[in-house]
Amino acid sequence: MSETKEIKSNNFSLKETVEPLLVDLYYPSESDEPIEFVELNLPPEAEPLNERSAGEFLAQKSRRQVDELEVEEFFAPVVDVEEWFTDEERQAAERFTQVREILQQHLKDFKVFKIGYNERDLYLLGLTPEGQRVGLKTKVTETD
Repeated sequence: MSETKEIKSNNFSLKETVEPLLVDLYYPSESDEPIEFVELNLPPEAEPLNERSAGEFLAQKSRRQVDELEVEEFFAPVVDVEEWFTDEERQAAERFTQVREILQQHLKDFKVFKIGYNERDLYLLGLTPEGQRVGLKTKVTETD
């Protein structure tokens, strides 16, 4: 029982640290979308998390497309600062960089999944020392 309280306590602390950085921060795609911190209670059989288990547990067993991406693919569009960026865009990139560093300090075994078609759920998930998957969730719009 105390182990459950520790997990909640540790994740709540991480959540409290990350969430303020996500306020008014949007992930770029054809429709810029807000980002939220997520704490998933996946069953043990979801691990190791891969396209199959992500499809089963994150896509609610629907027949939606699931693609696994590299972590760099998640962060590249949001942390790379271009010369032509406005001050606001530079500040957003700095906040994304802070979020990345915080998550890298506290999580391991990162996985990134896009789920669905056209309007896709985008997850960046890491593993806490206690074995819980937590991270970021947003939506991206992709049309052909």
